[in-house]
Amino acid sequence: MAKEPVSGEEETKKKIQRAREEAKREEKHLEKVKRKNKTRWLRVLLFTLSIIAVSLTFAWVIMMGVRDIVGMEKDWYTTVELEVLEGQTADDIAEMLGENGIISYPWLFKVVVTLDGIGDTFQTGVHEFSPHADYTEIVQELQKIPERTDIVEVTIPEGLNLVEIARKLEENGVCKADDFIQTVNTAAFDFEFIADVSTDPLKFYKMEGYLFPDRYKFYKNDTPERVAEKFFENFQNKITPYLELMKERGMTLEETITLASLIQSEAADEAQMFGISSVFHNRLNNSSAYPHLETDPATKYVEEVIKPNIDAPNQEMYDAYNTKVCNGLPVGPISSPGAKAIEAALNPESTGYYFFVHNVETGECFYATTYEQHQANCRRLGIANS
Repeated sequence: MAKEPVSGEEETKKKIQRAREEAKREEKHLEKVKRKNKTRWLRVLLFTLSIIAVSLTFAWVIMMGVRDIVGMEKDWYTTVELEVLEGQTADDIAEMLGENGIISYPWLFKVVVTLDGIGDTFQTGVHEFSPHADYTEIVQELQKIPERTDIVEVTIPEGLNLVEIARKLEENGVCKADDFIQTVNTAAFDFEFIADVSTDPLKFYKMEGYLFPDRYKFYKNDTPERVAEKFFENFQNKITPYLELMKERGMTLEETITLASLIQSEAADEAQMFGISSVFHNRLNNSSAYPHLETDPATKYVEEVIKPNIDAPNQEMYDAYNTKVCNGLPVGPISSPGAKAIEAALNPESTGYYFFVHNVETGECFYATTYEQHQANCRRLGIANS
C-alpha cells in the first residue's frame, strides 16, 4: 500500500521539533558538564585546603616539639623534684615528666630517648630539674646518681652477732631487724664466697659471721636486700686476700670464720688473738686428749641468741654450738670477726699452750700447758677453775 506524500508544512514542523530536542539535549549535556566541573574543582579545593591544614598542623607540631626539646615550652619557674623508682622504664619516666610539667609531650621524649638508646642509663633516686630545662639537661640529670640526704653512717664493731647487728640497723632507721635477719639468711645473693658457707641444718643462722665489721653508709628505710648486699660485697672484698692462705693451711672458709669468731669473742685485744689462736689450734690438732675447745662465748651464744629466737627447743642444735659438749669447732660462727681475728685464725703463734684464762679486771691473759698450771692461774686470779 503506498505512503501518502508529506506536505512541506509538516516536514518543517518535524525539523523544528528535532532541532528543539537536540538543543535541549545539548543544554542538558552542558549543564551536566558544568556540574561535573564544579564538583571537580570543589574536590581540588578541599584537597588543597587539607594539604595546607596538615602541613600547618605538622609545622605547628614540629615547632611546639622543638620548643619542648629546647626548653621553651615550660610554664614552671622553680626547681622540680622527681623520684625515679627502681624498675621504672624510660616510658614510665617520660609519663612522670609530663605529669609533673617538666616536659609537655611525653610521646616526643619517648621517641628521642628510643632513638638515642639511652633509656637504660637513667638512675633511681630523687632528681632535681631546673626551670626551662631542655631535653639534653633532663637526660643528663636522669643519668646522674643522685646525692641523697637520707644517709646514715653505721659502725659495726668486731664481735657483734647477727641479732646485735640487725638491732643496730633498726636503731639507726636503716631497716627492720626481723626483716634483715630473714633476708640475710634466706634470700639468694650472687657472691662467690656464699658457695663455701655451710648449710648444716644444725646451724641456727646460716650467714652468722659473714657480715664484715666496718663503717657503712646506708639509706634510711632501705630494703634489707640492698643492706645485705653491701655487707656481703664488703665481706667478699675483705676475705679474698685470705683464700689462698686458707688452702695452704687446709682450712675451709667456714672453719676459718668460725675459729676467728671464737678468737674475736675471747681476746681482750688484738695482741692476744694470736696466742689464743694457738690454744685452739693445739687442741684441734690434739683432739684425742682435748676433744672440746671449752670456750664460754659459744655457750653464751646458745643462751643469749639461739634460745630466745628459736621457734621450738632443739637440744641437738644447742649441743652443736656448745664447745663443752661438741667435738672441735662449733657448727658455725658465733659472731662477725674482724680482719685481725681472721689473720690470727690462719697464723697462730707457735706455743705448747692448751689453756688460757683472763684477769677480769685488767684483761690480761694467762696461758698454761697443763691443767695443773691452769688451775694455779685460776687460783691466783681468785676465780673458779674453768
